[in-house]
Amino acid sequence: MADLSKLSDADLLALKAGDITKVSDQGLLLLKSSEPTATVEVTSPQGQPIQPQQFAETGGGAAMGRPINRGQLNVQPEPRPLESVLAGVTKSAIDPIVAASQLATGGVTSPFAQNLANQAKTYEQANPGSYLGGRIAGTLLPAAGMSKAAMLPSFAKMNPLAQNVLLGSTTGVLTPEETGKTGQEMYKEQGKQGLIGGGLGAVLTPLQKLGGILRGPEQPAQMAGAVEKAREAGYVIPPTQARADLANRLMEGI
Repeated sequence: MADLSKLSDADLLALKAGDITKVSDQGLLLLKSSEPTATVEVTSPQGQPIQPQQFAETGGGAAMGRPINRGQLNVQPEPRPLESVLAGVTKSAIDPIVAASQLATGGVTSPFAQNLANQAKTYEQANPGSYLGGRIAGTLLPAAGMSKAAMLPSFAKMNPLAQNVLLGSTTGVLTPEETGKTGQEMYKEQGKQGLIGGGLGAVLTPLQKLGGILRGPEQPAQMAGAVEKAREAGYVIPPTQARADLANRLMEGI
């Protein structure tokens, strides 16, 4: 209710006559400021007040952050599976870049790497399977870069053991240090990661050889086409001529 005592006599007479057009500007402002305001309370079907939430803005962008109250509705209080997948893909794709920056700066960017790791935990804890799938998919980009390096003549001339050790060591070194270490401590940690990666590459070598024995030599496309045409014509092709893998050799020896 407006305080009419603050209105002039002319404004009071105009209001009494019901002619609002004759009220002064100052009188109109006074009347407008005294108008009541309406508030709306949003409640759940059970009658409980709804607390609006949305995700916080962080250094990791929209894909990373915890939910906070920001006065908006219809926002999920925790990451959904698709968001966890995207977070995993992003983390795997940028990890080599973050690790390289740590090595180049002596760990100046280690707090940034630690912050990214902490933000990623939100998505990993909410949807572990989705996050893991994203992490695996995100490794395809760095793996594509390493496959191009493997095409270099100097790399191709190396024996399989040396190739696997080199690739494993490189992968280990390009894994970010996420505990905040800097300087010599950071370099020591990255050196350990490189040794672990190289060891895993060495272990992988005999398994690759075993796989080659099981698969047998690669069959040229022309040979595969000739075998298929011969079969269509009614000829019986010995298994080892079709493909000399271990299963066919055992079958032919029985």
